[in-house]
This record gives sequence, C-alpha cells and structure tokens, in this order.
Amino acid sequence: MQAFAEAFSVSDPLYELNLFSIGKKENPFRFFFVGSGGAQDLVLYRDLINTFELNRLNFLKQAGLLFLIFPSATHTRFAHSLGTLTLGTYAIEHIWVKGGRTSTPVKLEEFLGKSGLIEEFLLALLLHDIGHLPFSHYLETNKSVCETFTSHEKISLRLLDSTDPLHAELAKRAQAAGAQTVVDVCKADTNIQMDKIIGLLDETGSNTNPVAQLVCGPLDLDRLDHYNRDSYFMGLKLSNINVRGFLGSIVLDMHDRQLKLRPEGVQHVLNLLFSKEMLWQRALDTEYSRAYEAMFNSVMDKWLDNARLMDLPFLKEEELLGELFSHPRAAPLLNRIFSRRPYPQVLAQKSSLSAAEISARYTEWCKIHASDPDDFILFLPKGFGTQSDQSGWLSEHIQLLSESGVSEPKRCLRDLHGDLFDYFRKQHQGRLETLRIFARSQELADSCRKAAGEFF
Repeated sequence: MQAFAEAFSVSDPLYELNLFSIGKKENPFRFFFVGSGGAQDLVLYRDLINTFELNRLNFLKQAGLLFLIFPSATHTRFAHSLGTLTLGTYAIEHIWVKGGRTSTPVKLEEFLGKSGLIEEFLLALLLHDIGHLPFSHYLETNKSVCETFTSHEKISLRLLDSTDPLHAELAKRAQAAGAQTVVDVCKADTNIQMDKIIGLLDETGSNTNPVAQLVCGPLDLDRLDHYNRDSYFMGLKLSNINVRGFLGSIVLDMHDRQLKLRPEGVQHVLNLLFSKEMLWQRALDTEYSRAYEAMFNSVMDKWLDNARLMDLPFLKEEELLGELFSHPRAAPLLNRIFSRRPYPQVLAQKSSLSAAEISARYTEWCKIHASDPDDFILFLPKGFGTQSDQSGWLSEHIQLLSESGVSEPKRCLRDLHGDLFDYFRKQHQGRLETLRIFARSQELADSCRKAAGEFF
C-alpha cells in the first residue's frame, strides 16, 4: 500500500490537507473510507480516479481560457472534483439533520450511515463533473453543443446510465485505452448503489431530497468549491470563508424536505454572494474574457459537424486543440487566441430583443460593414433574454432558523437583506440581457462603434 500512498498523495492549497496520503497510522480522512473493508475501501477510490472519465478531468481546465488573462488559472476539473469531495467530508461531520429517524438532530454522517448512503453521497460529489466538455463552460454557449447535449450535468447522467448510447461509446473508448469506466468500478463493489448516485446528481425540480441539494441545489458544495477555487487561482482571493463554520450552520430538515440555515450562517452567505459577484465582474464577464469566449466559439463553429460533435464528451483539451489547429479555417483564429490578441469590443449593450432577432439584425449588420466573415463576432451569453432565476445557488428564499433551531414562518434570507438580493438579481439580469460584438481590429471597432449602438 505504500506505493499507492506515494502515487496518490494529493495536497490541496485551499484546504491544506493531504487527501490520499494513507501511509501514516493516523489518516485524517480515515472516516472517509467508512466500510469494513479497510484497504479495500481505498482501492475503490484509487480505481475510480484511474477511470477513463475522471482521468480525463486532469486535462480539462476549470476556468477555460482565463489562464490567458490570469496565468495561474490553470487548475483542473479533476482538482475541483477532489475539492468538492473534500467539502463532502467536511459536510458529513458538520451539517445537522433533523426530522429523520431520531427525534433529536444528528450529524449528516450518522444520518447517512443509518441509510447506508455515505459512500454514494461522497461519490456523487466526486463524479459530478465527468460530463464536462473541453474548456468547461465555454462550449456551453455554443448553439450546436447546447442543442445536442443541453448541459454537462445531463452528459454526466448519461455517462453513468449503462443503457444510454453515450455510455456505450464511453465503454468502447475506455476499453481501447485500457481503462475502466466509473460504472465498471462501482458495479464491482456490491455495496455501491449506482441508482442512488444518479439520484443525487439529478438536479430536476422534482428532486426535493435535501441531501441531493448539497450536490446540486440552493447551497451545493460544487459551487462552494468552484467560486473559492477560481478566485484563489486567479489571484483574486475574493472568498475568505470559514468552511467548517459555514457548513455547521446548515440544517437539513427532512420533514419539510428543505435545506435551512442557522442565524450564524447568514454572514457566510453574504460573503459568498459578494465573492461570486466580484468574480463575475473582475474575471468571468469582462471585455477580454468574453472576447476569448466568443472567438473560441467561432473557432468551434468552423470545425464542428455532427460526427465530431459527438466526440466532445470524450476528448481532452489537447486532443481537441490538435484537431482545431489542423483545420485550415479554424487555425488562424485559434492562433490569434493563443497569441493573446483578443478581438476589440465594438459594443456591449443591453437589449430586450430575442436571440433570434439579434442574430437576424447581426446578419444584416455584417452585410453592411463586414468585408470578411471573420471581421466581426457576435456573443450572446448562455440564457440570453431569460429572466434571472433566484431559486438557484444561494437562493434568497433559503429559510432561516431561530436561535433555538425552530423555523420561523416566512422568514428567509430575503427578509433580512432584500436590498442586497435586489442588487445581485439586477447584476445577474443585466448580464443575461447584454449582447456583445467584437471586431477584428481596433480601427474597425472604433469606426463602427457609433453605428453599432444605433443599429442594435
């Protein structure tokens, strides 16, 4: 086992822990492996990390192309998955559950232990991102990709469904690579209930299981790690939160099927929401980050066809880049991206028009002002024109508990800080309504800026 420990010693700078260093007698994560199999439990996680799906996450950047702006932002989806798993180990120790099989509140670890679902909960956190495509969320704004796959969450569920054609293709590619799939590993362990893992990853509105909401819901551990990790590796250090203290303020009410918050958690929520907003303002929604995103999607449009589109859930980023650089129409624009020469912005303007109306106007605009198909690029964010949904992460409607731990009727986060939630909603809605146009050169952008503002 010593060789295993040396091969899988992982130190995370966010949480300052060694996740898989098991050579010591006192393993800080001994409770993580809760079965009776001892070393066999460790083998389960070793085998999962070596599966085709999870190993591919080593080669997907969490922040897309933002390393072109923030050089240290090269952290991977794999590191994020391990970070989310780490938060899961904190959660089972610190989150309280009430209304379960006992009359008094118990820790999540005890609640899941009695249900036999600790492993499934932790595995769902580890596996939640296996459906991500290369360059993460960038491709989810591509029309062809969205129409085919909907979202990376849907792809994850399909890869875990042994009856799905996408899983069949995964199994074929894994076999060719001499690797196992997640389904292979989990089926080999008779204690793992794959249907329970899939149920925890199902983010549909019908999933009211409060435990599942920790995986994908109004206060999920995925985005808690995501915002913390992105701000850290971009050098912004926006999120400075006592994770254990925050998780200790969360209560899962199994009677009401809701995730609730104790009073001491309110300040943590506000800290996280401000950190999230600043991350969007200073990194994710800037002129330069959107320019790279728009350019990359233009590159993809030149390359994509139906056969290649279906390859995306199995490709590493360097494999996709090899394809793109070898494509005569895609390569010039891709070379410009990696030379750090983003298209200058012509227009960033809110619009009440639909995406279809914007696209039609843009076509007319290009007929007037463009002499080459690559002179301009239109960018519309994912969800353009839709209404801001405050039922998502850190919802303003999370119910608050009193000091005694009793729910107060109709008392939620918004009742305390409605003005702040109005601000966050306004900022988010503004991003959903903003169209951007980029031009090949600064001269072209300057000459067309006034006309673009009048045209759109």
